[in-house]
Amino acid sequence: MRLLIIISIILILSADFKTGMTMERDKYESHVITLSVTYQTYNQHNPWVKNKPLTRTAQAVVIDDSKILTTASMVADATLIQAKKHGKSQKFSARIIQKDMELNLALLTVDKKGFYDDLSPASLARTLITQGNIKSVRWKDRQLEISTSRINRIEVLRPGNTRSVEYAVIRATTDLSSGGMAEPVFIDGELLGLTVSQSNQLASILPAELILSYLKAVKQDEYPGFATMGIGWQYHRDPAVASWLGQKGDIQGVLIRNVAYGETGDDVLQPKDVLLEIDGHVIDTDGYYTHPVYGQLRYTNILSDGHMIGDKLPIKVFRDRMVLDLEMELKGFPADIRLIPYRRSDHSPPYLVAGGFVFRELDYNYLRSAGKNWRSRTDLRLVTYWDLERGAQSPDRKRIIILSKVLPDSYNIGYHNLRDLVVKQVNGYEINSIHDLEKAFSHPDEGFHTIIFRSNFTRNRVVLDSADFERSTERIMNTYNIPDRIRLKY
Repeated sequence: MRLLIIISIILILSADFKTGMTMERDKYESHVITLSVTYQTYNQHNPWVKNKPLTRTAQAVVIDDSKILTTASMVADATLIQAKKHGKSQKFSARIIQKDMELNLALLTVDKKGFYDDLSPASLARTLITQGNIKSVRWKDRQLEISTSRINRIEVLRPGNTRSVEYAVIRATTDLSSGGMAEPVFIDGELLGLTVSQSNQLASILPAELILSYLKAVKQDEYPGFATMGIGWQYHRDPAVASWLGQKGDIQGVLIRNVAYGETGDDVLQPKDVLLEIDGHVIDTDGYYTHPVYGQLRYTNILSDGHMIGDKLPIKVFRDRMVLDLEMELKGFPADIRLIPYRRSDHSPPYLVAGGFVFRELDYNYLRSAGKNWRSRTDLRLVTYWDLERGAQSPDRKRIIILSKVLPDSYNIGYHNLRDLVVKQVNGYEINSIHDLEKAFSHPDEGFHTIIFRSNFTRNRVVLDSADFERSTERIMNTYNIPDRIRLKY
């Protein structure tokens, strides 16, 4: 009899366990969908054409009755986005409502009537989580995978090559293999965040509070975006430096080295300022402040923590042996307006074809086109520009223009091996944009076009006959099937 009772209890517990697992799976199944994204990038050496189409698979989550959330990097350069639900093969066309490449979030929808009928929106977690087990969820091979992840720490994700907004992410060790494709992460059935990257088994998760801020921003008449901090700064640990600046007592704050034109702080901060506080948060000598829940975080997180572009925050700086109370307006700084832009998406780089010479803007895409080991395979001068000057823009210095290659023709014979040279002047005009280049070629100097390059070991000057310039350019375009001689729009 006792044995029968024990067996009955085991069967009941087993049934309850199976019921619980089924309920959990059904719940996630109605929240999580798969995106099939067809995308095309531009050919970096022939920027008038696109590379062959490729396809990536990403995850997404339903966040209200007609909206789908994923990461912007998953839908970058998309030409077709199709949504699949419940692991089935049927595809529904989706479209982008809003995409923020700097923050790395995108909002989509499916217009097909009835698409959302068997789906339900996920509730966003309202409590900041710093520890414990969480669930990473994705569709793979028509099966819903639910993997356990464990929160390790909270840290500020620094700017990468696709984004420049700094914000706190959850670092978690996950059982999910080959993740990082916008997998939704849940805790107690609520959406904790989206996975923005994964290296081996360590995932970075964009948290729910930032998603809430993003959704709030999308609802505004004009999307404001999130701010970046464009200052160069260093640790302020050296008592001798503090004494030289006139600081007395305990050292505090970070030392400002430079302020990038166009970014947050460019109109209020100065080199040799010591930044002491932002929005009431005291900054220590290593650049950290105390978050009320997450603990010690890098101070740049303050700009995205409940704030958007246009907000004005009080700051304290130490300058000229005095503590000053100032106000700093938050600004955005899209990757495209840097001196050397970070990775672009959805459009080609501006270029000009003139006499078979292919000029274009130097950007991260071009450098990376050399492959995985691009630093050792790319011209060292261009790598040096990237390392030292990519944020050195100014009102008069907008872009670095390079001669990427020469399309061989009788007109440019002898110059056909030139490549990766930085343009300084054309016909006496300083060159800081493709627009400058176009203007300069419309003003030949005494019957010639003279191109001067910045210092290099190949060639410093090229001289072309202006009389045959236009005719030769047209012939070369026909020979190489180039549809547009110039493209200025980003």
